[in-house]
Amino acid sequence: LVHKQAGQLHPRVMPVHSLKDIPSDDPPMGEGGGPIDGEKLPKEFMGIYHEKQVGSLCAVHAVNNLLQGPHTNEVVFSEIAHNLDAQERAALQGTGLEMESGNVRADGFFSVQVIHLALQHGPDL
Repeated sequence: LVHKQAGQLHPRVMPVHSLKDIPSDDPPMGEGGGPIDGEKLPKEFMGIYHEKQVGSLCAVHAVNNLLQGPHTNEVVFSEIAHNLDAQERAALQGTGLEMESGNVRADGFFSVQVIHLALQHGPDL
């Protein structure tokens, strides 16, 4: 985007803010607190929404970053994963599948199928 000023073309600058620009009442790192995350942004925040990755929850944070808001969380992703596991067991009549989930791990890693289903729901997760 460009705009004219005094007969010259100038690039229009879009402000890009980081979460460090947002004041926080969170305790500093190492004092029981953690990094500021996107869920604590004020409603009037103007800029690019970004959640920092916590643990292995990169899929959850990536979807929220893509949708530009706190639209989902690890609980919703876990529900999708367990429903998908049940559908897979039913389709295979229980053969070839362990009792452990193939779509979510204990550390918060989710399969690409879970991400795909979450994105099909869009911002109305």
